[in-house]
Amino acid sequence: MNDEKASFFRIFVVTRFLSFLLFVQLIAFNTAFAQAAPQKAPGLAQVIADMAPMMIMVFLVFYFLVIKPQEKKMKEQKKLLESIKKGDQVITTAGIIGKVAAVEKDNIMLEVGPNTKIKFEPSHILRVYE
Repeated sequence: MNDEKASFFRIFVVTRFLSFLLFVQLIAFNTAFAQAAPQKAPGLAQVIADMAPMMIMVFLVFYFLVIKPQEKKMKEQKKLLESIKKGDQVITTAGIIGKVAAVEKDNIMLEVGPNTKIKFEPSHILRVYE
């Protein structure tokens, strides 16, 4: 029974001590804010000036991770489409492998089997099949 009372007393003392520390921190916190001079809300120009570096960094990251690689991919695709000629074997975005039968301005005719030709838009040519 004495052990129970002793452990209860220890818990009681520890909780009182912790609550006292919390009380001291709250008083110190309130006193620090009470002594600080009241500040005006920042103006629109100040808000924009504070946010500008962050917005510039976000744009740069977006540019180098999204826009730049996409531009490179588009240039490579355009170069590929300009180099396609009759007789090349190509793969389409649908996974169809065929031989180029004709290259026209708006479409490419692929021969996928004997007497079987399919018309594709040039943008759907994925790569030249080796």
